[in-house]
Order: sequence, then C-alpha cells, then structure tokens
Amino acid sequence: MALQNGLQMQKLQIRAVGDFYSLLRWLRQIERDGCKVKELRLHSDMQAKEVLKMDILLEFHAGN
Repeated sequence: MALQNGLQMQKLQIRAVGDFYSLLRWLRQIERDGCKVKELRLHSDMQAKEVLKMDILLEFHAGN
C-alpha cells in the first residue's frame, strides 16, 4: 500500500515463543518504534508455566 512521501505499508508475520514478560516487553518496544500490531494470537502450553507461543501480524511503514 503506497503512502505519501514514498513510504509503503509493509506487513510482517512472526511466530515467537518465550516467557510472558519478555514477549510483552518486546511488543511494547516494537510499538514504540512505530509498528502497529494488527493481529495477535496467544497459545499457552499448560505443561510449561509462563511460556507462550505467539503468532503476530505487524504493520509498519518503510521507505522505497
């Protein structure tokens, strides 16, 4: 998707596994850096406490 000033909207799909607090800190940092979290799916494994699996769809602006 083309935007003004030659920027384009880019989409990135990521799968991450980690402890809850580390993943939350990472999400906050990418939002501060200008990424928009479009979709977030969390999966918890009851065998491993505080370990989450995340599927994330991010949107961000990138120059050509």
